Amino acid sequence: MAILRTLLGRAVQHVASDPRTREKAKTFVREEVAPRARDAAGKGRDTYELLRDDWRETGEKAPQDDSAARRAGRFFGKVHNRLNQEPRE
Repeated sequence: MAILRTLLGRAVQHVASDPRTREKAKTFVREEVAPRARDAAGKGRDTYELLRDDWRETGEKAPQDDSAARRAGRFFGKVHNRLNQEPRE
């Protein structure tokens, strides 16, 4: 196993030292990975804002004598309902 690890490490070092491979990797990251990461971050931000609003609404509408566990249960119920209603991509 150690021999394979050593050979693989050497192969990776050899490939990484090639300027053409570095340029291809840089182009791939710039054209493929970065746009997908930006899209995922945007979707995550939208989801965060929806959840934050639900959390605030749950806290504002809850009676003062409700326990924290009951409020959390209401919040997670809203999240569950939202996930089951919205179509997934």
